[in-house]
Amino acid sequence: QELLAATPKPPPRKYAQAQAISRDGPPLGDMVASVIIFRFSPQWKLQILGVEDWDPRKSKRRFKNGVHSSYCLCLPNGRQQTEKKSGEKEPPHFVARKEAQEEAGVSLSYDELFPVLVARRVARGEAGRDSFDKERPDDGQIIHFDHFIFACFGESLVPGTPREENVKNPAWYPIEEVLDPQVNQLWSFDHVTLIVAALKILGDMCRRWSR
Repeated sequence: QELLAATPKPPPRKYAQAQAISRDGPPLGDMVASVIIFRFSPQWKLQILGVEDWDPRKSKRRFKNGVHSSYCLCLPNGRQQTEKKSGEKEPPHFVARKEAQEEAGVSLSYDELFPVLVARRVARGEAGRDSFDKERPDDGQIIHFDHFIFACFGESLVPGTPREENVKNPAWYPIEEVLDPQVNQLWSFDHVTLIVAALKILGDMCRRWSR
């Protein structure tokens, strides 16, 4: 309810001008946002827009048919930014919209982003970040952070060229391929879990509406 009631604030000018470069530089905020862009194929098969994340930290344990992969598949997603002078942090809607633009090459309006859920996630050691600002040694410390999930019906969207150097080849993936590790072993387990939870919520809402 808080997400639905939130009105995104106009982005600071520096963000509007900096979309040709990565948004991953500090100072960073304390949350992550993703957008599930979905559509139905002409055969009425549900498809999800995914991107290849070539960040070596995320692919080091990713194997397909016993062979190490240099990337994993995930939703367009990224971390919150903080305006240096004012200390103001970006709202979740803004993060999701800008990450879709940077990583999938698609332009979304705020009206198209439907807030679905907020997941409390846990990271450990070098996979986590101290307030997401700097890498930490693998010292066993645990970091908790919020992951905001938005949904967007992208029937007419065409994936574009990513602006993030570690992200490549945005493309549509059939939901069966996303959810079945025997078909495609490269999808991030965390993102598959978030997709399942979000689709269940959306399905329950559609069921109640139809009744």
